[in-house]
Amino acid sequence: MVARGRSLLFILTAGILIVGALAVAGVVAFVAINNAVEQSGEPVEWGTFTEHELVCHEARRVDSCLSRGSWVSDDGSRVVKSIDLDARIGSGESIRAGFQPEGFGNSIETGTVQTESWMGSFSTIWTLVFGAIALGLVSAGPALWKRWRRSRTRAEF
Repeated sequence: MVARGRSLLFILTAGILIVGALAVAGVVAFVAINNAVEQSGEPVEWGTFTEHELVCHEARRVDSCLSRGSWVSDDGSRVVKSIDLDARIGSGESIRAGFQPEGFGNSIETGTVQTESWMGSFSTIWTLVFGAIALGLVSAGPALWKRWRRSRTRAEF
């Protein structure tokens, strides 16, 4: 019974350490990508996105639907038809969105326009969320590891 408990503790500890390491790697990658996008210096054209249809990818297990519609720049000089929005809005509704014609992750390559929250502070919020998860997991891992090591040495006597 004691050996089974130690094994479960070891698996839990190893899992937390692995997930913690992946969370740390995710934070680093997310910050690097965010910096590349923000420092690309490419202009963002602002305009209005209007949904015409909701497009869902049924092959995936997760409900992944996007609004597809048209985007018109504020000055009317650029009109893009059949482009996706990085969020869902109601049929026929409109929302302010940014179109990035050039640079890393541009709207032409991705076929997507982004809402203001994505172009602005949204990435910072996700960096903080991933950072908090990573910190919690990485700080809990060593404590569980020590507990597992202690349980192993006690069982040997």
